[in-house]
Amino acid sequence: MSAGILSGSREFLVVTHTTLSDYKMFLCARDYGAHLDCAWYLTCRPTMFKKMVSKYAAGNPNTLSMNLSVFSQQDLSAWGHVVHQAFTQAIRELMEGLKQDISRMNTQSKGYLSVW
Repeated sequence: MSAGILSGSREFLVVTHTTLSDYKMFLCARDYGAHLDCAWYLTCRPTMFKKMVSKYAAGNPNTLSMNLSVFSQQDLSAWGHVVHQAFTQAIRELMEGLKQDISRMNTQSKGYLSVW
């Protein structure tokens, strides 16, 4: 994944949801000196066609993707939580397997719906 044309790239594990196809979660773990930096991002990435229709109809390319029913919002929140918990558990197991101290491991999310 790249943050832009002139920026570098990083490898991510991409998690998708069958019925919430515009949403993707990107997971990564990388060496950061003496530390392990683990991060995840929940993104809205509509198809080019949906972006064009949304831009034409509402003036914003993401409007149609962001307009979720209350049940879809509930599903999105639950899915984000489940993936976050599985990711955290995998990191814990990795750290314990390497005999590393996990007592100070920060597993909190931030932002909207506890999403970074």
